[in-house]
Amino acid sequence: MQLMKNLTAITDLTLYTGNFGKSGCRCNCPGCTQTNYGKRNLFSRHQGTIEQISEILQTLPNLKNAYFLGNPDCSTDPKFCNKASKLFVENGKNVMFSTSGIGGVPVLKLIFDELDIHSIKYVSFSIDSMNNSIETLLKGKTFPISSVISGIEYCLNLNIPVKIQPTIWQINQDSYKEIINFFSSNYGIKWFTFHVGSLEGVKNNFSSICHHVKPDKWILISEKLNSIALEKNIRMQIPFVFLEENNYYNYLKDFKPYCMHKNSGLQIWMEKDLRGTFCPILGDLYPNTYSFDIATGSKYVNFNKSTICPAIKFLLGSELFSEFYKNKWISKTGKTFYPVCRFHSKKINY
Repeated sequence: MQLMKNLTAITDLTLYTGNFGKSGCRCNCPGCTQTNYGKRNLFSRHQGTIEQISEILQTLPNLKNAYFLGNPDCSTDPKFCNKASKLFVENGKNVMFSTSGIGGVPVLKLIFDELDIHSIKYVSFSIDSMNNSIETLLKGKTFPISSVISGIEYCLNLNIPVKIQPTIWQINQDSYKEIINFFSSNYGIKWFTFHVGSLEGVKNNFSSICHHVKPDKWILISEKLNSIALEKNIRMQIPFVFLEENNYYNYLKDFKPYCMHKNSGLQIWMEKDLRGTFCPILGDLYPNTYSFDIATGSKYVNFNKSTICPAIKFLLGSELFSEFYKNKWISKTGKTFYPVCRFHSKKINY
């Protein structure tokens, strides 16, 4: 295997342990980012192998952290996530896990089975609402929050750090206060990462449930999140997603997109050939252009910084995006908002 020079600098890996995508998950989220995978690999579905994990370790010699998203959720294939994470840990790497929390404690026990707990940097739980009905709609199946909370308690009792990761749509756009208050007050959790919709998933026009938060509303929410984080001394990541015109030009001038500098993070899908990308959004929307076989080298195409990211035109969805305005949205108040890279965010108390 010829090692790609631009992979020797990779320290952080996000790993999808197979390519079943939404069709193979225990949830059925209408806003799932992995919808393309269930369709694209209909006749070549593949669960990752331990041999591929060994290949990844050889290919990324300076790797420090492996973040397991599972297939696409760790609750989907907990036994394989456990075996794979053990191999990472045996090779001196830290591991992290992302889960909806479905299955509660029994699923977490499968993931952690005989794993060195001290090697687990954190577990991220996707919780979008404290209302069971809304959470069920957004997860696509009956989703008792009580079982998720029991899983969080289990992690905390093992002294494993917990992060709460809500995704905000119109249907739950005012849920952030309740989520933060509940977990920070009752469990002392002070780490929250927010997303605004599954922006790359709108290409599929998947559901009438998942309407995006409108730009002026999200800017208001992000300002309130900023205040809450400072007031409560909470570690928080808030994506900008939309910027007003004056801030947008500063963004174009100063922002260095994650996918351009390619100096630390990589996403890998464990297909029959290991596929990598430096941007999960572009890799999902344009797999032939923005993903590559890590064993044979990168054909990854850069776009010029002055050029609008090719994913941007999908970011607003049919509700907000119009062919006339192309890459901007004008509110009823006359303000102009521009969609920006999802990874352009504010990190508070990091």
